[in-house]
Amino acid sequence: MLNFTKQEKLVLVFLGFAALVGLGANLFLKKSCPLNNFYSSISPKETYSKIDINKATPRQLEEFPGIGPVLAQRIVDYRQQNGPFKNLEDLRLVKGIGQKLLQKIKDRLFISS
Repeated sequence: MLNFTKQEKLVLVFLGFAALVGLGANLFLKKSCPLNNFYSSISPKETYSKIDINKATPRQLEEFPGIGPVLAQRIVDYRQQNGPFKNLEDLRLVKGIGQKLLQKIKDRLFISS
């Protein structure tokens, strides 16, 4: 059995009280913080503009997740050799672009008419 001095007991009571106050404040702020609605309304899709795949430079393409300099150049080379992409699925014809990568980047691309 543990025997605490009076001073140790006061410290433990203080720490428990501080923890409860912290938890209460945390719950209060989560429910009533005016910034909650602001932050939840921002989606990552709004932080960038779409790029025309038929006009994109290798440097622009390298900004996409999963596309490095080699793959970016392959996309541009494919476009130069075969003409403009007619739809985004045509990107799968470029060596190194699979379904997963296409799904990851297609929301940031468009095809010019």
